Amino acid sequence: MPPPKDPLDILASELSRAARDEIDYDKETGRRFRVNHEYPGKQGGQTSFFWVDIDEAPRKVISKAFNLRREQMVSDGLQPSYDQDRWNSKKPDEDWTLTSDLTLSCASMLRTQKMKSLTINHLTFSIGPRRRHS
Repeated sequence: MPPPKDPLDILASELSRAARDEIDYDKETGRRFRVNHEYPGKQGGQTSFFWVDIDEAPRKVISKAFNLRREQMVSDGLQPSYDQDRWNSKKPDEDWTLTSDLTLSCASMLRTQKMKSLTINHLTFSIGPRRRHS
């Protein structure tokens, strides 16, 4: 039988989930954003994780939070390709290829959020008529 979970660990997990899930909307643009961001920091010589409100975070702290999110995105993006490789090696007659092009998925999300376009790092995702390539 597994040992019982520490009530303090359960509480910390629930607070983290609630902080991560808090979403608000920009009053000027209507765009949604995550209110709270997790970032790594040192406490007592060890790396710990803390939460900060996006509107109150100094640049140094929010940079750590954004870099942490980026690392998580890269890891999340790579894992399906590893899983796909495993699947394909075990079932070569049922080869599966997952596209890593997220353009259509981003456009779908924009449509759901009733946004016309979104620019991220100089890449613009837009909703509009499809253009056919000749």
